[in-house]
Amino acid sequence: GVNMNNIKKAVRDLQQGKFVIIKDNHDRENEADLTIAAKYVNERNLTFLLKYTCGMVCVPMNYNDLKKLGLKKMVNNKNDGRSCNFTIPVDAIDGKTGISAYDKYLTIKHLINGDKNKLKIPGHTFPLIAEKNGLMKRQGHTEASLDLIKLAKINPEASVICELMNRKKGRPMNYKELWEFSQRYKITFVDVKDIINYRRENAI
Repeated sequence: GVNMNNIKKAVRDLQQGKFVIIKDNHDRENEADLTIAAKYVNERNLTFLLKYTCGMVCVPMNYNDLKKLGLKKMVNNKNDGRSCNFTIPVDAIDGKTGISAYDKYLTIKHLINGDKNKLKIPGHTFPLIAEKNGLMKRQGHTEASLDLIKLAKINPEASVICELMNRKKGRPMNYKELWEFSQRYKITFVDVKDIINYRRENAI
């Protein structure tokens, strides 16, 4: 169907270093994240991301890659099926405050390069442990963004996600605002359920 083509487009966009919007299911958080392949992050696109999001930049990665960095799950949240698997947040040692687009770019670069000695804790960028089988195990933005990166065969397997906000109203963008935003900046808009269906149909 139409949605399958949309997933293919999102995959191509990520391969070209572009942003994609991932929308959650209505019965879950019902929010949307701006995502990009961590490999293609730079000061300029992070400045754009920080302008339209809540600013809490998260970096979904595979468990083994984070383990090599010495980053373990921050809290054991067995009771909450929706909670994110945060590690302790990190900053680049060669950055200043860890808050600027440039500092976050450095932090993300060190994370994906596996440069353990260039990171300090705690910091302002949040690595997230993605479930091994992605969306088939947990239907979150963490898994959705990393599943797209895996479908795109981008190496290293890491994404950057941040929740889209209506800055004037101090709340997440609603569906109409998300649609207008995606049209204005020509950003492909995908639903979590479509990625799941795509994986099922292609047995990935």
